[in-house]
Amino acid sequence: MKTPETILNTLTGAPQFRTLRQHQCYRRFLAALPPRFQEAIGFVYLRDRVLHIALRHPGYKMELSYQTSLFLTMLETLASTDPACSHLSADKVILFNSKFTTRPAEAAWLPSVPHYYELSEGTFEDHSSDPDLHAQFERTRQLIHANRNRDA
Repeated sequence: MKTPETILNTLTGAPQFRTLRQHQCYRRFLAALPPRFQEAIGFVYLRDRVLHIALRHPGYKMELSYQTSLFLTMLETLASTDPACSHLSADKVILFNSKFTTRPAEAAWLPSVPHYYELSEGTFEDHSSDPDLHAQFERTRQLIHANRNRDA
C-alpha cells in the first residue's frame, strides 16, 4: 500500500502540478526571511532567472530595495540545501507593489460593550394605545432600570 507521501510526490512530480512544487519552495523561501520582511511581502515568483517580489504596501519598497543581495543569497542557500528547490536560481530581483496579496482577511469589527453610565431614569409616560408599542416601551424601561442597577 502506498503511503500518503508517495502519492503526493507522484502527483507533484506530474507536469500539470509542477507549480505546486514551485509554490512550496516559494513558501520555504518566505519562511526563511525575517518576520518584518514576511509581513512586507505579498507573494513571490521566479521567471527567466528574475525573482519577482510583490509588496503589500508601497512604503516597504525603499526598505527592501536595499536588501536585494540578501534575497539572492537566501535563494541560493535554499537551492543548495533543499534538493526539491534546486531549480531556483536568480540573477536579478524586481520589487513591485501589488494590490493583490495572499494575506488572510482580518476579522470583522465587533462592537464593544459601552463604557458609560446610564443617565436616563426610565421615567417617561406612555401615551400609545397600541399594545405592541406599549410592550416595547415597557421593555425599554426595564432595560434602563437594569443598566442603572448594574452601574450602581
